[in-house]
Amino acid sequence: MWSRLSALSQRFGPKRMSTIREYFDDTYKFKSHARVLDVSPSDDEVRIAVDRTIFHPQGGGQPSDSGTITTCDGREFTVDSLSIDRETDTIWHIGKFANDAGTLAKGDEVTLAIDGARRRLHAMLHSAGHILDIVMAGIRPDLAPSKGCHFPGNAWVEYIGKVDAGDRPDVVRRLQSGIDDLIASSIPTTVVVQDDGKRTIQFGSHAPVGCGGTHVSATSDFGPHRIVIDKIQAVKGGARVKYSLRDEARRES
Repeated sequence: MWSRLSALSQRFGPKRMSTIREYFDDTYKFKSHARVLDVSPSDDEVRIAVDRTIFHPQGGGQPSDSGTITTCDGREFTVDSLSIDRETDTIWHIGKFANDAGTLAKGDEVTLAIDGARRRLHAMLHSAGHILDIVMAGIRPDLAPSKGCHFPGNAWVEYIGKVDAGDRPDVVRRLQSGIDDLIASSIPTTVVVQDDGKRTIQFGSHAPVGCGGTHVSATSDFGPHRIVIDKIQAVKGGARVKYSLRDEARRES
């Protein structure tokens, strides 16, 4: 009987571990406290799972956060990357302790801190992709969004459908004008979790879309940053709209 119970525990026990995503509730929560669920060291890195996290892992076209995990006695663990165990719904924080200063144990209390400037940038870039698509839907409803990338220096949204080369300058102009107007209207962002657990993001009264990323709380959060439509280029099966953020305050100084 003991061996059977032990086998069942090994089979089902680890699947209970999961991570609460605090970044779903507050984009601008840059510091938090958590409890260690598990630690998995190897020769060149350490993987740490905690019961709740403010670290957003890479996914949905958005890069991962970076930051630190600090122990109660002040030892600092640098988080270089993150991964998700889909089977247990657990986020692993991957990195190293400064000066190889020990390890952690299950149940330890720790402090999480992310790079706030990096998070703000990622939230703006991800929100910009949705805002671009809102405006595009009014200009070219025949184009269907297929995928996006919201990385600094390489942000774009791809569409199924063709934008003729001769039409691209006008579409770029209309996109830019529509985005500028939408940002200036300072509309709020609403996050809703459906009964089935699906998370949606909605800008003002525009249609909600499913998304697991971090976003601005309102378009006014862009501040001096302007969403700039850089170009439209043809890709296999469709069109790619490239965009970037430009700090107008820095540009004018």
